[in-house]
Amino acid sequence: MTLGHDINNTTDKRSVNNSDDFAFRRFDKYFFPESYSSEKNRFEIDVSNVTSEVSTFSKETIYSSLVEKIPFQTVSYVGLIDFPWPMHCHDTRHTGRSLYSTIDTWDVTWSVKDEKYFMMGSPVIDKDGTIYTSSLDFYAVNSNGTIKWTYDINGYTWSAPAIDENNTIYFGTVYGSNFYALYQNGTQKWRLSASNVFNSPAIGNDGIIYFADTDNWQLKAVYPNGTIKWVFTANHHIYSSPAIGEDGSIYFGSIDGYVYAVYPNGTLKWKFNTGNWIHGSASIGDDGTVYIGSDGSLWALYPNNGTMKWNLNIGAIWSTPVIDQDGNIYVGSWDYKFYSIYSNGTIRWVFNAPGRFWFGTSGAISADGTIYFGTN
Repeated sequence: MTLGHDINNTTDKRSVNNSDDFAFRRFDKYFFPESYSSEKNRFEIDVSNVTSEVSTFSKETIYSSLVEKIPFQTVSYVGLIDFPWPMHCHDTRHTGRSLYSTIDTWDVTWSVKDEKYFMMGSPVIDKDGTIYTSSLDFYAVNSNGTIKWTYDINGYTWSAPAIDENNTIYFGTVYGSNFYALYQNGTQKWRLSASNVFNSPAIGNDGIIYFADTDNWQLKAVYPNGTIKWVFTANHHIYSSPAIGEDGSIYFGSIDGYVYAVYPNGTLKWKFNTGNWIHGSASIGDDGTVYIGSDGSLWALYPNNGTMKWNLNIGAIWSTPVIDQDGNIYVGSWDYKFYSIYSNGTIRWVFNAPGRFWFGTSGAISADGTIYFGTN
């Protein structure tokens, strides 16, 4: 699957709002965030407690860090886990854990390229092995790499779709102002109006779909038939993809600097002020700890009251942390580094990456312990 940004394409297919508080609408080569505000991207990284550092890409280097191939230890999740990869970071807790081993997989088997535009959304996989991703069109791709169907969307998608137990696919568009539900055969089930959706939906055990209406500053809960259950309004834009805890609480961050916890009935449980913009999404550990990055730190918060467990100053974190079965956290920073962090908040190792980690990006952890990620 080809995922990337064609930096040679200078055609502006969007109406760009250059509002000073909307840092990431302008994502093409003329408006990288460092030219937007150098103050926002100034930070120090404390690496005094780094135990090891990796700086080269090689099969040997990666193999040296693999754990012995053992059966994957499953834990309870909110939402579906019997699909190979049904939503952003695999599950509603955003652990990023796959049930499959990739220890013997190194070669590209096929690729699909969109000739119209660049592909921004991460792929997801349903129980039949069909892969869904998008650009200016929404794609269903067979497991052998052939295109099953395409759906013409108004705008394009920035994030991963989510699939429910009936194989209905949900996703939002950017500059198209819609949130879609598609049947497995590629026909539309319903469509809601939304003012840009930069995040991925999450689906609870009861089938309720949660997504953020970014420009309207709203988290929305939607019934599977497309009617709104409730709307919760934050104090600024929401780029975060919602994560769902074991008790059904929904967690997300906002550009206002707050991490929000919302009860399943749409009322505020708590909010925590990080003091910096939040572009990335939360993830939830096996013990319920909520992990989320801001423009200055990675934060660990207690789920019951939203108090700080720890924070780690590793610079701007726009990507989603993922968590392995031992509780280790993996997250990429804006400063070209990919971190492995112990659950107590100390750095385990650092990998020097060749690019920055975009908001919405995350690692994926195979059952054998290999971590996969991309950069810009």
